[in-house]
Amino acid sequence: MEGEKSEKNLLEYLKEHYLDPTLTSFMENPKHGGTPNSLILSALKYIDRDLVFVWLDEDKDLDEETLRAIAKCWNISPQLMDSFLLCALRDLQSTYNIQRRKPVLIVSQPVCVESLILKTLGYAPPCSRYEADKRDEQIKQLKSALGGVFKKNDHREFYRRVLNKQLLEERRKSIPELDLLISMITAHQTAKN
Repeated sequence: MEGEKSEKNLLEYLKEHYLDPTLTSFMENPKHGGTPNSLILSALKYIDRDLVFVWLDEDKDLDEETLRAIAKCWNISPQLMDSFLLCALRDLQSTYNIQRRKPVLIVSQPVCVESLILKTLGYAPPCSRYEADKRDEQIKQLKSALGGVFKKNDHREFYRRVLNKQLLEERRKSIPELDLLISMITAHQTAKN
């Protein structure tokens, strides 16, 4: 997970609904974020676990070393390597890892986690596609839009008031990254039972 409280609050809320509380082996590492490259390289240290996923934002590119490490884990063939290295981060998982080999990449889009949270809460993000040359402006718009939704409310309490499991189930059908995140939580549970 990248480092902001937004990711942590949403993950904790989803775990309330989807993770069996008797399972204690759901490990978040690192707990305080980092760059997409460092998150993925850190996740690769735990590749022997039942389930490994990395949740990151669309707005940062991965370096070639990280991409090649992912390609090795995903068994990307030499014939596909050039296109894999050029693939947009948002498309890597759906294009090259439909078998969900470790690590699974969950990419908040467009731009960052605020988009995912807005969509999950039923709001349209103010930008529909990430534009690298407008990154700072888009992030500011998204953070402002989400701030307007939450106002001064505690995020998890707000989720509890406006977002129940039935709504989560409905919205995950149209939000692929939400569906993937929930499926990682529930797959962890299945892998341990």
